[in-house]
Amino acid sequence: MKRRVYNVVVDENGQPIARALVKIQLNTPTFVSSETKEVAAWGIEVLTDANGRWEVELEANDTMSDPNSYYRVVEHSRKGAVVNEYLIRVPSTGYADPIWIVNLLITPPEVTPPPDAVMSIAADNNAQLKGDVRLLMVQGLLCNKTTMQRRLPSSTLAEVVAVAAHITCSATLTPTRKQRLSRGGC
Repeated sequence: MKRRVYNVVVDENGQPIARALVKIQLNTPTFVSSETKEVAAWGIEVLTDANGRWEVELEANDTMSDPNSYYRVVEHSRKGAVVNEYLIRVPSTGYADPIWIVNLLITPPEVTPPPDAVMSIAADNNAQLKGDVRLLMVQGLLCNKTTMQRRLPSSTLAEVVAVAAHITCSATLTPTRKQRLSRGGC
């Protein structure tokens, strides 16, 4: 079931912003439960009218296979700066269309990583790396999680995204091939 949602984008002086870009994206791809129709997470973009108003039709979240899904709405100024950012969940009932975005606001959900996720990584007794970490051409990678150990076979290509701090990985790099340890997003 689709519902119409709207808002008016205004500047810091309360004046409407005409032709402001608004980006709306679902947090995860999902399906409408009663149909075999996928709701893509890539999102949509619209421009505000002369009065700063935008209006779009969105699939109701409670009719999706993941009822905890939500939309991220980002409103921009004419120069591209972010003016407002909202997280919303669109209900299938309860409001007359169009629904003002303020009635749909949600608190950002807490993200709990799965128990077997790599949460951090350290190499050669150095401090833990932060951000996105990619290990290339690693031989003899040993991961320790309390009492659990995993050894990856030699010449394994391992890609790890570091998020927080729980698992410590120590790597022995053998210089048989060109190796690179890159850190990003720090």
